[in-house]
Amino acid sequence: MPTITVNWSAPSALTVSGLATLGSGASATSATLNLTGVDPTDLVVELEATPGTVSGNKQALVYLKSSFDGTSFSTDAGDVLLGALALPTNATQQRAQFSVSAALGWVPPYLQIRIVNESGAALTAAACDTITQTGVST
Repeated sequence: MPTITVNWSAPSALTVSGLATLGSGASATSATLNLTGVDPTDLVVELEATPGTVSGNKQALVYLKSSFDGTSFSTDAGDVLLGALALPTNATQQRAQFSVSAALGWVPPYLQIRIVNESGAALTAAACDTITQTGVST
């Protein structure tokens, strides 16, 4: 019986200017990802963040901004929520992964990731990475 293997890319850093010090109530949007040459079946976004002194909602929300042409992206009101990263503890790094296919049902040819800090404090460190799934092999 053949072994079926899921093909994943190596992790790749996603540039999100201002993310590492994002203030409470503020948002930051990533550089555009052009997936037209990859045509993945899924894209997984990993967010890691360390908040200051938390209060309120104690989370960071991760949204997807999609585009067919790489120029016209969904407005903030039209963004798709990928998920929430819980930030329950002061000065403690948290990490979570979010699937684009699970949230949207498909992977757009161009996308951006928007992160909203609802931790009640500015972030003291943060990073965002992505990996793509390009199918399976036997």
